[in-house]
Amino acid sequence: MKKHNNLVPKHSVKQTAAILIIIIAATALFLSEQLLNADKVITTNGETVEGKIIYYDHEKIEVEIEYGTMTIKQDEIKQLLFDNPPLWYKADLAQSQKKFKTASELYKQLLTETSTDSQKIAKWKYNFAECLFRLGEEQKALSLFKNIKETYPETKQAIQSEKILIEKYLWQDNIEKAIRALNNIIDKHSSTELSEDQKIELEQIKIEKQHLEKYESSLLKFEEISKMERNHKNLRLYDTVIHNCRNIIRSHPKLITALYAQQLIISCYEKMTEYKKSEQEAAKHIELYKKQMQLPFYETLAQTAQKFYDQENYALAEFFYQTLSAENKEAEKTDLFRYRLAVCAEKTGKIKNAITQYERLITTTKNASFFNKGLLNMSHLMLEEKKHQELEKLLKQQLDSRPESSLAPQILYLLARSAAEQKNTEEAKGYLMQINQKYPNAPNRYIAEMLLEHIKTLNN
Repeated sequence: MKKHNNLVPKHSVKQTAAILIIIIAATALFLSEQLLNADKVITTNGETVEGKIIYYDHEKIEVEIEYGTMTIKQDEIKQLLFDNPPLWYKADLAQSQKKFKTASELYKQLLTETSTDSQKIAKWKYNFAECLFRLGEEQKALSLFKNIKETYPETKQAIQSEKILIEKYLWQDNIEKAIRALNNIIDKHSSTELSEDQKIELEQIKIEKQHLEKYESSLLKFEEISKMERNHKNLRLYDTVIHNCRNIIRSHPKLITALYAQQLIISCYEKMTEYKKSEQEAAKHIELYKKQMQLPFYETLAQTAQKFYDQENYALAEFFYQTLSAENKEAEKTDLFRYRLAVCAEKTGKIKNAITQYERLITTTKNASFFNKGLLNMSHLMLEEKKHQELEKLLKQQLDSRPESSLAPQILYLLARSAAEQKNTEEAKGYLMQINQKYPNAPNRYIAEMLLEHIKTLNN
C-alpha cells in the first residue's frame, strides 16, 4: 500500500504558527489590559490586591474581587492605584487633605448624579455639609444636616449630623454644653433600634463624652492650681494634669478632646516656666492636628489663629494661618493671613520663607498698609541676610515707581545702610543727605543724621 504523506500542506504549517502567535499575543494583550484596568491596593506587607474599589473612607476600603468583597483597613494600606480615579475618591481625598473648597465642589457634582444607594447619598451629603461648615457657609450646612437626619434616619450619618453641632460647642470652648448635648444624643438613641454602623457611631459618642469629662476635670484642676500661691511645690501639681492629659491623647488621639488635652499640657509647662518643653509640646500639637480629619470651623479657626498669634506662639499660629490661606476668598483676609504667615516664619527663624511670604504679599496686595509693612519687614530681613544687590534693586524700583510715597525716607535710609555695609560711603552719604534735604519732618531724620555723622567720623 502506498504510504500517504502528511495531509497538511507544508506552506500551511507556517500559517498555523503565525495564527498561534497572534492568538497568544492577543490573549496576552487582553490579560494585560485587564490588569491595567483593575484597581490595585498595595498593602504594607507588600501584597497587591486587584479588583474594583467600591468603598473608601478614613478607616477602611472595600475591594470587589473575583470571589466576593475584601475589606482592608486604612493602616494596612501602603498605596492605592486607580486606572481612572472615580469622582467620589477625588472628593474624599481632597477632604482628607483639608482642601475643603475643592472637596465641596466635587461632592456637589456627585450629588447631581443619579444614585439610588441611600448609604452613598447620605455619606456624600454629610461630607459636603461638613466641607461647607469648614468654609463658613453655616446655614447651607445646617440645612443639609437637617435633611440627612430626616431623609436617611437609618444611616450612621444621621447620628453624625447631630454630633457635628456638638463639635462646634467644643471649638467654642463650651465644654459643659457639649457634654449635655452628647448626653441628649445617647439618651435619645439608647432606646431605639439601630443599624450596626449606627451602634458603632453611638459607642464613639460615648467614648467622646467620657474623655470630655476627664478633660473637664483636668481643666478644673489646672485652674485651681493656677489660683494657688506660686511656689515650687504647687508647680509640681501640674504634673498630675499633664499625666491625665497624656492618657487622653494616648488612648484616643483622633478625638477633638485630644487636641484640648495637648493644649492644656502646653499651658502647664508655660505655668511651670519650662518654655523649652512648652515649645516641644506645641510641635506635638501641630502633629495632632495634621493627623486628624477635624479642623475648627472657619470662624473658630480664625479666632484660634488670632489667639496663638497674640500669645506669640508663632509655630501654632503659622499652622492655622496656612490652613486659612488655603481656603479664604476675601482679599482683605488673604492679605492679613499672608502678612501674619510671614511674621510667623520670621519669628520662628525661617528667614528665607519669611522673605518669600513678604514678597508674595507685596506683589499681590492692593492694600497700602499691608504693602508698606510687608516691604519694610522684607527689606530689613534682606539687609540682615546681606542680600545687598537684590535689596537695592527692589528699593530703587519702589523709589522710581512711587517717588511721592510716604515710605521714601525709610527706603533712602535702608539704601544708605546697605551702601554703608558694603563700604560705599559716598553713596551712603548721598542717600542720607537726601533725607535731610527732602524730608526734614521725616520720623527717621534724626537716625539718618546720626548715621551720617558716624560715617563722617569713620572717614576722618
